[in-house]
Amino acid sequence: VFWFSLFHEIRHILQQKIKETFISSDKTACISCADKELEADADRFAGGESMTNPRLTKLGWLAVSVGGLGALRPAPGTWGSLPPVAIALVAVWCLSGQQGFTAQDHTTVQYLMLLLTVLGSAACWCFGRAAEAHCAGKDPSLVVADETAGQALVLMLGVPWVAMDTTENILANGVLAGTAFVLFRIFDILKLPPANQIQNLKGGSGILLDDIVAGAQAWGVLQLLLLWKSPSEVVACLGLTS
Repeated sequence: VFWFSLFHEIRHILQQKIKETFISSDKTACISCADKELEADADRFAGGESMTNPRLTKLGWLAVSVGGLGALRPAPGTWGSLPPVAIALVAVWCLSGQQGFTAQDHTTVQYLMLLLTVLGSAACWCFGRAAEAHCAGKDPSLVVADETAGQALVLMLGVPWVAMDTTENILANGVLAGTAFVLFRIFDILKLPPANQIQNLKGGSGILLDDIVAGAQAWGVLQLLLLWKSPSEVVACLGLTS
């Protein structure tokens, strides 16, 4: 419901209907025929079926392939999952200061991951159907923006980063990021329920939402693992501390 409502309103913005307010729950509102068509168009857009003449443009190709990562072989989905992990680690490195890694720093990284989740989702919703037409298949391997969004969701929901001020802490963050990465790839490949049903949806919805579910499942398992051992404890167990 959240994603549908978000992209429904984004479509209204793209329609440049800023002067009017649309309230979907008001079934008794008197809406003109033109406005009804705009509402229907926004619903189609939110459902990932907005492109009536699907043609994958250069911008669309770059968006769904995350700058060409979807064209890399082998395992394009793995390549598409890497950007959020790399960006999160760089952000934690840059934000680590004399005061350590504060709660505000954690929030900053979460907002950054939220941005990546929204951008990846938007790419799938806007260009997913065109990509399927271009590649003549459902959820083609070229499209990895869904993996980017799903992996970013894992890191957006919150992970216990530490300040990168010692070798041990750098390794601990590496273990944390690597575990989040591997868990997401496992759940994305396995397609456990309800992801296996959701992927049958048409257009951008089917491309994206199964990865969002996989991201939520991966984050849940990550939290259970963190209750068992912290990344710092894993580093110590591996004998990587000085």
